[in-house]
Amino acid sequence: MTLSIKSVMTRFRKDQTGSLSVEAVIILPLLFWAICATYTYYNAFKVQNAVNRANYTLGDIVSRETGTVTPDYVTGLHNLYQYMTRAKDENTWIRVSTVTCKRRCNKDTRVLRINWSYGTGGAHSLKNSEIRSVEEMIPLLPKGDSLILVETNSVYKPLFKGMVPTFGDTNMASYSVTRPRFAQQIVWSSN
Repeated sequence: MTLSIKSVMTRFRKDQTGSLSVEAVIILPLLFWAICATYTYYNAFKVQNAVNRANYTLGDIVSRETGTVTPDYVTGLHNLYQYMTRAKDENTWIRVSTVTCKRRCNKDTRVLRINWSYGTGGAHSLKNSEIRSVEEMIPLLPKGDSLILVETNSVYKPLFKGMVPTFGDTNMASYSVTRPRFAQQIVWSSN
């Protein structure tokens, strides 16, 4: 009896039929997860690139403006931003502001002022009391010179949300600072 158990065990150990299906059962879920994770990270970088390009485009459009900028104009920029980034939700916003250095324009003690600011999609207009929150974004500029600050935000929702740990909905924020190209300053009208 012991001889037959030993021979059965030896035969079982040497038998290789079905080993491919066992390996496939083990590796296919890992392979599927790796493909989903790779696509999720690739797509996140692709969306961040689109957000940055759209932001730079909006800054360039505003910098070339010689007429008056109005709330409808900025709302049109927001619509363009949503089109360029393919964002179809209410979680996108843009804010366009012009900033001037009033005095002591070196980095440590400069005094910056908001000429005008307007936000869409739930973003509030930037106020002079909040200038410290964006001061690091503004490069050095001569006294009296103005710059255009364009801030944008989208929420990236990954296709395989639960597949990649710690990768859920992510804010894709971007900003750009541009000088007016054809005018000293961009003129604002709330009408």
